[in-house]
Amino acid sequence: MYFRDWDELGWRTVHDGDRVELAGIELQFSRTDHGPETLGLRLQAGGSSLVYSADTGPGWSPDPNWEGCDLFLC
Repeated sequence: MYFRDWDELGWRTVHDGDRVELAGIELQFSRTDHGPETLGLRLQAGGSSLVYSADTGPGWSPDPNWEGCDLFLC
C-alpha cells in the first residue's frame, strides 16, 4: 500500500505491554533493558511469529508469552 499523505498512516504511540493489530498482523511490545526507552516486538500472523529484541542489554528477556516464536532476531 502506498501512502500519499502522512495523515493516512494513523500514527499511534505504543508502550510496554501494548498489543495492536495492523492489516491482520498482531504486534505485541515489550520494554527492553536500554537507556532510551526501546521496545522489543513480536509480530504474529497466519500461525507464524517473529520476535525482534531491538536494542537491549542483559537485563531483558523475552516475555514468557513470546516462547515458541518461529524466529527470534536479536
